[in-house]
Amino acid sequence: MSASPSSSTPNVDEQEQKLSKHSLDVLNTIKTSQIQFGLRQQDYQRYRKYCSRHLLRVRKAVKATHGKKYTPRVVEPIRIKQDARFLLIPLYKSERAWAYANQLKQDMEVNPNQRVRFHIYKRLNKAAKSAQEFFNQCQEFADEKTILEAEAYSLWISAIALNEREQWKAALTKFVKARKIYLQLGKLSNISHQELLKQRAEEIEPSIRFCNYNLKGVGVVNDEDMNADDKALLEKLDAITEGAKKEGNYQEIEWRGKKLSLKNEQVQTHLFKAQELSYETERSDTIDNKMDLFDKISVCYNEATRLIREELSAIQKNAAKNKLVKSSDAQEPILQGLVSYVSYLKLEKTVERSLLLIESLSHNLEGNQSASTITKGYKAKRPTKQDDLVRLFDSLLQNLEEMSELKGKDDIEGSKELDARILEFKAFRCYHLAQAYAQSSKLPEAMALFERALEEASVAKLRFTALSKPNKHDLLRIETLENNVRISKVKVHAKTFLASVESEQDVAQGVSKLSLSSEQVSSTSRSLQSNLDVFSSQFIEEKKIAEFPPPFESVPVKPL
Repeated sequence: MSASPSSSTPNVDEQEQKLSKHSLDVLNTIKTSQIQFGLRQQDYQRYRKYCSRHLLRVRKAVKATHGKKYTPRVVEPIRIKQDARFLLIPLYKSERAWAYANQLKQDMEVNPNQRVRFHIYKRLNKAAKSAQEFFNQCQEFADEKTILEAEAYSLWISAIALNEREQWKAALTKFVKARKIYLQLGKLSNISHQELLKQRAEEIEPSIRFCNYNLKGVGVVNDEDMNADDKALLEKLDAITEGAKKEGNYQEIEWRGKKLSLKNEQVQTHLFKAQELSYETERSDTIDNKMDLFDKISVCYNEATRLIREELSAIQKNAAKNKLVKSSDAQEPILQGLVSYVSYLKLEKTVERSLLLIESLSHNLEGNQSASTITKGYKAKRPTKQDDLVRLFDSLLQNLEEMSELKGKDDIEGSKELDARILEFKAFRCYHLAQAYAQSSKLPEAMALFERALEEASVAKLRFTALSKPNKHDLLRIETLENNVRISKVKVHAKTFLASVESEQDVAQGVSKLSLSSEQVSSTSRSLQSNLDVFSSQFIEEKKIAEFPPPFESVPVKPL
């Protein structure tokens, strides 16, 4: 019984340590400061002064100033654990020393002085020492990603110091390892500043080539030279990725051949809620419940899109205000991709809702008394007309066109399926439009549209069968449409024949009643002129004074 408390205590301590770990985007922090305060114009003196002022502000904020007389003040580990700002002190000390060394290099170009070179060595050594101190603090008080980024930064500063002293081999080893860490961190999908990390790896490349050139092929270090430290580094990077996925810090989305990281918890909540509502839609039996659920799903996707666009707008405004071109370029494509992804999901559900509505209205067409299980409990306000279905198919085709634009040509199989569905619903639209013309007794137009519907359906059927995984439901729907079109064509053909027969009978009957005798004309005529000898008021009702055109009269044939 005594073993259980002792076994549970370390787990609690581990959880507390995990909760107290600090997180810091090292490269983004220093790049933002460099761009804002001088390095955009290569003004290292201005950046060095900014680092001094920033250090003083941080020391005052955390109450770690030295006083009037400088005495090194040892910071207690518990204070570093409680406040992440302590990590900025060694980081900006290193940045200040590095900026001072670069400032001295610029001064040497104007006024060459070899004694200044020794000052440069000292500044770079101090920068490397502060970077190592920063890395040591991160190892104890920061999370795994921050530790790796701090290690890459420390290696880079140390390699610059060794490179300045012409220690090519040692500098080359550190440059290669730093570049490897930056490249691997750039591949992690939960890093929001991937382009920034890849850019730093590209900046290290010329230094590697310069060291290799000075070594002249002796002791050259390549990426392929894997040792135990490199393998441990790769294992650590894999562990970071898996740990982030298990903790749910971000959601990885694959869209148009790219992996997008979704870190906004509110957006994740709305997408998860929409997914749960989709499952409820599949389990629902009545169409009214399904429609209500589809409306809620649409609200969730609208909220998710709004939040992503607000975040994108805030990043763009911040970048324009602070002139942060490099750091904002990495996030904008990700957020724009998320907007198109959420819009695509919303359009998918809109198409499902339209199909459900079309199915329910099809059973409520004028003259159709059948009902399906899905439409139980659904009471339409009025009988459905063919024009209503045509309008629904118009909106459905518009949604599919928007989905095709969002999908792009990256997903070849998905694009082919969307094209086939567009042809399928065009055939349905032609079918219902033909039915509307047939009901309006426009039989030739109806027959032409039925022919067009058959052509579209046959092409759509070929497109679906050409897919690697054809949808059986769509194929069955197309076959049903083809049968209905053929039946309707026969009906329209029969109506056309009957109409032609009736018209011929009417003409024959009219011709048979024609007569050239004036007696028959006068007896049947009700005009005033033809009945002058009879007192009758029928001409008043008919409003007919004389026959027009006048009746035919027989005349003698002129001799030749």
